[in-house]
Amino acid sequence: MISTCPNCRTGHVTPFFETRAAPIHSVLLLKNRDEAVRFPRGEMCLGVCDDCAFIFNMAFDEDGMTYELGYESTQAYSGTFRAFQVAVVDRLMDTYDLAGKHAIEVGCAQGEFLELMRQKGIGSATGFDPAHDASRSALAAQPGFEIIADYFNAQQAERRSDVLACLMTIEHVIRPADFLQEIVDAIDTASEPVVYLQAPNAEKILDDGACWDVYYEHCSYFTAPSLRHVVEHAGLDVLNTRTEYDDQYLTVDARPSKGTAQATAKAADIAAIRRKVANFAANAQATIAGWTDFLNTARARGETVVLWGGGSKAVAFLTALDEPESLAYAVDINPLKNATFLPGSGVEVISPNRLKGFGVDHVIVLNPIYMTEIAATLEGLGLRPKLHAITDMAGHAASLATT
Repeated sequence: MISTCPNCRTGHVTPFFETRAAPIHSVLLLKNRDEAVRFPRGEMCLGVCDDCAFIFNMAFDEDGMTYELGYESTQAYSGTFRAFQVAVVDRLMDTYDLAGKHAIEVGCAQGEFLELMRQKGIGSATGFDPAHDASRSALAAQPGFEIIADYFNAQQAERRSDVLACLMTIEHVIRPADFLQEIVDAIDTASEPVVYLQAPNAEKILDDGACWDVYYEHCSYFTAPSLRHVVEHAGLDVLNTRTEYDDQYLTVDARPSKGTAQATAKAADIAAIRRKVANFAANAQATIAGWTDFLNTARARGETVVLWGGGSKAVAFLTALDEPESLAYAVDINPLKNATFLPGSGVEVISPNRLKGFGVDHVIVLNPIYMTEIAATLEGLGLRPKLHAITDMAGHAASLATT
């Protein structure tokens, strides 16, 4: 059990939430139900640092964790998500005058973000990701643009860069301070590159009691104070912090520091996080109990319920609910996930088209930002089930009780 904060390296950590042992990976493409049910699990015990408000899985074990071919995390099949990525690229390109410049991305998946940067005028780019599949790379094959199918390696990276991006990657790292320091040390800080970091927003998870956003791969959960802390102590000056994508993502723009000052988290900010932490377990347990009642009622009525989203949120939700048999399927628009099975529960993932083969009464939407997109997809299929945002348990329980 890790008891010293791996983000600030000094703070004492207080445990506050335990959940059932969870599958150690949640987005691998598993083609066999038995394999999915038997998938290895790891212990989950969230703790919060008293000094920097960093949250992490104190019971995390790196053994067995690997991110290679078959790790399917792309969200690029969603028009909603693509529009968000375009907006991020446009802002970075315009704000920091990146046309014709060189980009590095750490944890680039299939290269979707780098391809958008190329289309918007970045001059060259290098990406790193061990799960990159060259046969389905999104990055156009052009001179000056490449993806290295490996973890970030300082010896393989161009030291000079104008922008360094790391999107939805640092939360997979149990020692974020060491990880970010290695990256900063590897680049030429004299060129003053812009560093853009993006991670899940732990404060929204706490506010929503979002047990469906607590899963094993995400061993690190950043609050605004903790992300600022690790960035500044790696030798970067924070230009701005913001929340994006309906407050789900916490982001930082930074540049190499020209001084030696390293800010510490404000006591008031730490206290605010600790208040959220104190309420999280009760909120999560109430949410779990509410959805369990909802599913039991639907099953008693002979109504079919499916999840929309065949990734990490689905695995975490099913783990928290002790994987109820009341859920028929998980639905996902990524065609690669069709006819695969979720680790832990063994629930089958199907494409939206397969819903036409049977009656569906309720759809639990695991990410409410996609409600409009999902409703349009169902309308196009001639289906009109009730849509239930995962964050509105109380409202949907009441609606079910009155029907």
